[in-house]
Amino acid sequence: MAGSASKPTAVHFTLIVFVMLTLFLGVFAYMFYTDYQEAVVKLAEAQRQNDVDKTAITNALQQVTDLKATIGYEFADVGNEGDQNPNTVIGALLADIRNVAGLLAAQPQRQTVREVLNALASQLQNRTVVAQQAQDNEQASRTNFQNQTQQQMAAVTQAQEAQRTAEATLRDVQAKHAEAITALNQQVQNWQKEYRDALGKFETLQQEYANAQEDWAKQRRTMQNTIDFQREQIAQLQNISFETPDGEVQYVDNTTRHVWINRGELDYLRPQVTFSVFTKEHRGIARSTADVKAKIEVVSVGLRSAKCKILDEDLERPIAPGDPIYSPLWQAGLVEKIAFVGIIDLDGDGVSDRELLKEIMEAHHAQIKLQILDDGTRAPAEATLDVDTKFLVKGDIPDPTQFAGLDEKQRHITAMMDELHLLQEEAKKFGVEVIGLNEFLTYVGFRNQQRVYRPGQSQPFNLNAGSRSTTVDEVFRDRATTNPVSGRYTGRGEATQRFGPQ
Repeated sequence: MAGSASKPTAVHFTLIVFVMLTLFLGVFAYMFYTDYQEAVVKLAEAQRQNDVDKTAITNALQQVTDLKATIGYEFADVGNEGDQNPNTVIGALLADIRNVAGLLAAQPQRQTVREVLNALASQLQNRTVVAQQAQDNEQASRTNFQNQTQQQMAAVTQAQEAQRTAEATLRDVQAKHAEAITALNQQVQNWQKEYRDALGKFETLQQEYANAQEDWAKQRRTMQNTIDFQREQIAQLQNISFETPDGEVQYVDNTTRHVWINRGELDYLRPQVTFSVFTKEHRGIARSTADVKAKIEVVSVGLRSAKCKILDEDLERPIAPGDPIYSPLWQAGLVEKIAFVGIIDLDGDGVSDRELLKEIMEAHHAQIKLQILDDGTRAPAEATLDVDTKFLVKGDIPDPTQFAGLDEKQRHITAMMDELHLLQEEAKKFGVEVIGLNEFLTYVGFRNQQRVYRPGQSQPFNLNAGSRSTTVDEVFRDRATTNPVSGRYTGRGEATQRFGPQ
C-alpha cells in the first residue's frame, strides 16, 4: 500500500488541471483588465473633452444671448440667411432693414445690414458731425457684431463637430467593451461548465475514495480483531514473559532477617527500592505472581552489593541464595516508564494514594509516563503511550451507576473509562503489557504498612489462612497459622514478627 500511495492518482491530475485553469483565468483576467483600464482612460479623456466642448458651446450660446440682448432681437430662434420669419433674430433684422431701406433715396444692391448702413451713411453723410459720428459708431458696432457672430458660429460648429466625434468614439469604445464583456461572459460560462464537470468528477472520485477507505477500515478492524483474538489465544497458551531478573540473592541471614543482593552503587541502586523474590523454578519473570515467594527492601548500598530487609516471605518457600529478584520500576542504569489508569488505592482505605505512588516511583528512580487522574483527565494532557512504556497499570474503576445523583462523580468515572479504552488501544499499538494494580504492587515488592499485624496492637487484622495463594493475582500476605508454631521458627523470634524489622 505504501507504493500505491506514492503514485499520482486521478485526484492529483484533477487538482493539477484545476490549478492550471485557475492560472489561465488569472492571466486572462489581467489582460482584459489592462484593456479595460485603457478604455476607461480613453473614455475619461473623451468625457473631459466633451465637458470642454459643452463649456465652449455654453459660452457661445451665452454670447449669442448677450448679442441678441444687445441688438434688441431677443427671439429664441436666431434664424437663417434670408429668413422671412419676423419671430427670429435674422427675420426681424431683415424686416427692419427693408423698412430702413424704404427711407433711402438710393436702394442698396444687397439688402444687408452693411449695405443699408452704407446707404444710410451716404445719405446721411451731409448731416451734422454728431449724426455722422453716431452712424460710424453704429457701423463699427454692427461689424463687431458680425465678426463675433461668425466666430461664435464657427466655435459652435467646431464644438458640435468635436462632440459628434467624441460621441462616435464613445460609441465605438462602448461597443468594443460590450463585445469584450460578452466574450468574457461566454468564457466564464465555459469555465464554469468545465469546473462543474471537474467538480462532478472530483466528487465521484472522492466518493469512490471514501468507499475504498471505509472498506479498508472494515478490513483493518477485522484484521485487528483477528490479531487481538490470536494474541489472547497465544497469551493463554504460552503466557510468554519478556522480563528478565534485575539481580539475585547472594546471602541470607535468617537471624537478622536480612539478605544481600548482587546490585550496588555501580548499578545506580539506592535505599528504599523494593524487589520481589522469585523462585528458581519460576515460569518466567513477571509472568505470574504465584512465582513470587518474598518481598525485600534495600536498606544500605555498597559498590557491588546491597543489604535488604525482608518485608514478606512465604515460610514454605524461604529465600535462598541464587533466587532471582525483580522490580518493574528499577533496572540497572535505566529509567523505567510506567502509565497508570484507575483509582490508585495502595492501602485499601478507599482513598487515592497518588502521592505515595509518586514517592515509590521516585525511590525506584522510575518515571510516571502518564496517568489518568481521579477526575478522568490525562496528565500530562499531551502524553501518550509509546514503545518505551514498560507497563500500563490498571487500577480499580468503579461502576458509575453506583453514584446515582452524583453527576460530577459519574462524569469523572465515565471520562476515566473512556481514557482506559484509549490507553488499551495505544497499548495494543505499541505492544505495552497491561497489568492490574495488585499484580504491579506484587512485582514491585510493595507492602501495605497499615495492614500488617503486630502483637500488642489494638486493631488486629484478620490474615488469610493457609500457606499457598488461592488465586494467581492475590498479593502475598501473612500466612501464619493460629496453631502452635514449630520451634524451628521460634528460635529466631516470634512467628508473627517474621517479616523482619519495621
